[in-house]
Amino acid sequence: MGATRAVIAGAYGWANLGDDALMLANLQALRSVFADEEMALYCNDAPYVSRFAPGIRVIPNNPWQIPKAQLLVYGGGTQFYSFAQSRRARPSLFTRLIRAVSSPQRAVRLLARRITPLGPQFAKRAALGVGIGPFGADLSAERRTRTLFESMDFIAARDADSYACCKDWGLDDRARLGSDLCFIGELWGQEPQDRAGGKGAGSGAAIVIRDWPHDREGGAFEAPLLATVDRLRADGLAPTFFSFSARTDPQWIQRLRARGYSLSVWDPDRSTVAQFVGQLARHDLIVTARYHGAVFAAASGKPVICVEVEPKLRLAAEALDSAEWLWRRPFSAAELRRVIAQTLNNPAQAGEIVARAAQRQRAAAEAMMREFLEFVRADCGGAARA
Repeated sequence: MGATRAVIAGAYGWANLGDDALMLANLQALRSVFADEEMALYCNDAPYVSRFAPGIRVIPNNPWQIPKAQLLVYGGGTQFYSFAQSRRARPSLFTRLIRAVSSPQRAVRLLARRITPLGPQFAKRAALGVGIGPFGADLSAERRTRTLFESMDFIAARDADSYACCKDWGLDDRARLGSDLCFIGELWGQEPQDRAGGKGAGSGAAIVIRDWPHDREGGAFEAPLLATVDRLRADGLAPTFFSFSARTDPQWIQRLRARGYSLSVWDPDRSTVAQFVGQLARHDLIVTARYHGAVFAAASGKPVICVEVEPKLRLAAEALDSAEWLWRRPFSAAELRRVIAQTLNNPAQAGEIVARAAQRQRAAAEAMMREFLEFVRADCGGAARA
């Protein structure tokens, strides 16, 4: 294997559909500049990562194993945030070190992440299509993130709030507003017939769920959502549930299976990203509590109702001209039933609105990618590849 020239860092390898799609999208984008043997992924080294990205070096989450390279890319997603008030509080460093005593390798990885920051071994650093925040009252997390971004040479934010954050930090000279790379479906393997405008009528509604332990208001959508589903089932409309992450949705998965509801859970050992999104896109309407549920719905030309679990779902609704279909806090079952009925009464019209917005977001993502690749070729010695 040749010298590593580019390292892509992300929350990849944890069997989260959105992050796995971003992994594929970032690799495919950089293939126009670097050969596979010149790139590496800095992520969780689950076996499926090497299967999804054959020929790409996978570096476990240990900065001591990262080689010197020309470029470090933070490859999309919400990597920079803090839910300081989370009900599922993270153990302190001391507690985690005590737990790691039984595993020297785990202890080394933990200390390495804490002591050795990513960065000194790279000539250039970039953030491509990233979400920033929220930080809430965690000023320390925001300060660390700002320091990191001040060291970057290229920043492309995926949404207006993240871009505004960069401007507040005085990074106007290197930051620009882009979009999410996953709006470019071919980067993660989406088939042409599955893209916006490529599918006809589907079957009922799909609901993308997620556990939300971070605040009571955001997690309060569960009871009214299930009440709405029970009403839809009584009317002969049985929605299909989707989980994008078995690891982070255990409570929802347990409840839905106990009730006997139809549920599809993302498993990278059993399907590809494109196949799973294809299952989602077979429906007339997608209700989603996950940001990438909205992205995949739009990329497939399907109307979407975003659940305002957190601010980025509101941002997704606004970006897709679907703010009128945003299910806002405090969550009301009657309001959700109204919005679902309104959308299902004319799914073609709602789909057209979302498809036009998706094309606009795709154009923004393509412009972001072109500007990023120009930066790579000019500042990192990359050359155009066929």
